[in-house]
Amino acid sequence: MELVLNQPGMEPFEPAKDLNVVIACEDPAIAGHACAVLERIGRKNKAEGRLIYRWWNFEVLAIAALQKVAVSEAVAADMIVIAARDGKRLPKAVNDWMRQWLATGEHHRRGLLAVLVTDPDMPRGSENMLSRHKKVAAEGRMDFFAKRLEGDLGMGLTKSGSTARQFVMTRKRARKTDCRANKSAAGVKSRRKPTSQKTNNTNNIDYECNK
Repeated sequence: MELVLNQPGMEPFEPAKDLNVVIACEDPAIAGHACAVLERIGRKNKAEGRLIYRWWNFEVLAIAALQKVAVSEAVAADMIVIAARDGKRLPKAVNDWMRQWLATGEHHRRGLLAVLVTDPDMPRGSENMLSRHKKVAAEGRMDFFAKRLEGDLGMGLTKSGSTARQFVMTRKRARKTDCRANKSAAGVKSRRKPTSQKTNNTNNIDYECNK
C-alpha cells in the first residue's frame, strides 16, 4: 500500500482499497517519524491501495474551529496516530480532541497507533503515556498498537496480539465486504418504486463504492 497525503486534486478515495489515517503530532519533525512508521506498514502490505493521511499538530488542535474539523476526520478514520516525544504529557487540546471523538459513540473498527520518539534530554514516561492511550483505545473499542523509535519498545499491543500490519489487512478486507453488501442493497433498492424522500448524509462515515 502506498502512503499518500490527503490533498486537493488527488484521486478519489476508493473504499474497497484505501484506508483513511489521521495523525495528531507534536510538531512536523515528529510527523515525519509517524509517516515513516506508516510507510513501513504500507510496504509490508503488498495489496493494492493507499494509506491516505492528514496530519494535525498539537498547536493547531488548540484552535476550536480546526479542532472540530479534526474531530470529524478522526470519527471517520480507519486508523488514528498520536505521535509525540517520549516523556512529555499530552497538551490539554489533544486530550480535548480525543474526548470529543470518543463522545460521538462511533465504534466502527479502527486502530489507535501511539508513536513515541525517544528524546535523550527528556525522561522516559512511556508507561504513563501508553496507559493513557490504552484507556482511550478501550473506551473507543479500538485496536491498540505502540511503537517507540530509537528505543527498545516496538510492539503491537492488541487484545488479539495482532500487529498493525495485520490490522490494516483486516480492515481492508472488511471494507471490501462492506462495499459488496452496499452494492447488493443498492441493487435491491433500484428495483423498488422510487420515492421523493430525501436523506441527510451529513457526518455519514460510509463511502459510496465504485461501480
